Amino acid sequence: MSKDTKKQVDELHEKIEGLEIEVSLLRDAYFQLEKAKKALEESERNLNKSQEIAHLGSWHLDIEKNVLTWTDEIYRIFGLKPQEFAATYEAFLERVHPDDRKKVDKAYWTSVKKRQPYNIEHRIIRPDGSIRIVNERCDTEYDKNGKALRSIGNVQDITERKKIEGELNRYKFVIDQSTQQIAFADLEGNITYVNNAWAKDHGYKKEELIGKHLSIFHPETELTTVETFNKTLLKKGHLSGEIVHKRKDGSTFPALMHNFVLKQNNKPIGLIGVAVDITKEKQIDMMKTEFVSLASHQLRTPIGGIKLLLETFKSEGIDHLTTHQQEFLTDIEVSTERMIGLIDQLLDISRLEGGKIDLQLRRVDLPSLVEKTIGALSHLFEEKRIKINYKKPSETLSQIRVDKNLTEQVIQNLLTNAAHYSRKQRARVDISLEEVDGVVILSIKDNGIGISKHEQQEIFTRFFRADNARKVYASGSGLGLYISKMIVRLLNGQLWFKSPGEGKGSTFFLSFPTVASKKSNA
Repeated sequence: MSKDTKKQVDELHEKIEGLEIEVSLLRDAYFQLEKAKKALEESERNLNKSQEIAHLGSWHLDIEKNVLTWTDEIYRIFGLKPQEFAATYEAFLERVHPDDRKKVDKAYWTSVKKRQPYNIEHRIIRPDGSIRIVNERCDTEYDKNGKALRSIGNVQDITERKKIEGELNRYKFVIDQSTQQIAFADLEGNITYVNNAWAKDHGYKKEELIGKHLSIFHPETELTTVETFNKTLLKKGHLSGEIVHKRKDGSTFPALMHNFVLKQNNKPIGLIGVAVDITKEKQIDMMKTEFVSLASHQLRTPIGGIKLLLETFKSEGIDHLTTHQQEFLTDIEVSTERMIGLIDQLLDISRLEGGKIDLQLRRVDLPSLVEKTIGALSHLFEEKRIKINYKKPSETLSQIRVDKNLTEQVIQNLLTNAAHYSRKQRARVDISLEEVDGVVILSIKDNGIGISKHEQQEIFTRFFRADNARKVYASGSGLGLYISKMIVRLLNGQLWFKSPGEGKGSTFFLSFPTVASKKSNA
């Protein structure tokens, strides 16, 4: 091979190597471009998907060329396909509702002229005749001489939101017209809305309350009660009860509260409270209590005289009376005892409601008290042929601190009810005691007439008697459970019941915190 030929071959090799490097670089560049292209396409897909989810599309208007560019979502919002749209500003205006067209056109060009952001809500008409509501926003870019070059903005379909806002406004109108005090709050208790009645009755203006915490409506002495109330509300989903409310000027009033947890898709999202000022009702109740107390004291004297005359009459002998006369005498005696019992109950109510009970608090062993009460009522259970099954605690229970006589009165009432409303055959009462988490619980379960579902919420109401109870035991006053509930509340205990329904028996529960748990909570 000649020198020239070898030189040419070497030069050719160098060129080939150079080309290979260039091809390699071009190949790498191509792959990078393809990768960037795919990333861009993926980004556009994500953007389109995000816009579709949010019902939000973006647009670009070249003002000089009058070329309007829309993303896919705007076409969906307007109900159009790209080929059906002329892609000009005038074509866009044709899709705006005729009644809104001038307003939209003026708002856009005013924003361009004044170099201000454009933000407007208006209606559009789809090809199928349906109307949607959209919100449009944009900013315009200018050259150095102040000439408008292009506008870049977005369109969001707010039809559903406007419907919801309309419904909310209607609800707010109704709520604001209500004479009931109504307030809304988030789950932390921060106020989101109150109606006119709530603001007025608490001495505030509505705007003063938004964002404030519900605790401003309660005296400091009630805050612990309110905290417990709210925890129970969040757990149960709804709760009603009486609590003291405070006005802006510091004055207070008793309120009956009905509270509910607002939910969306079964998840708690807020709270709603309805308050009723029960000052007048309290005053009326106090007047009733005073009247009952006065009347009861006035009745006690003549009834006592009748009882004394009966005892005197019996002590002198009744053998000379006919059988019929002796039966009359027995009926008078039973009626007198019943009247004395009723008067005692009315006096108990007046003392309890008036706060005139002198509590004799001391340590009490509840199992011993239960056994004593069972023994005192043994004649009643024997007379009605009721089987008593008292399950003694397997371990020694902690003592409780209560008024022994009042607690015995409650237990006696619960056991007496179990006897009076038992079955006629195979009657049974199961009694048990247990200590759970610093609380001693007594349960009294019978297999008697039960309590119908629709009457259960009234069971602790004054003078209330269930329909089936009246048929079984006509002499009841409807005061026993009411008084028992008041006594238990006064002694810092709880009284509740469970009943599957009429004819299926009932279980009443009585609980008190132990002495040790009271010390730990002090």
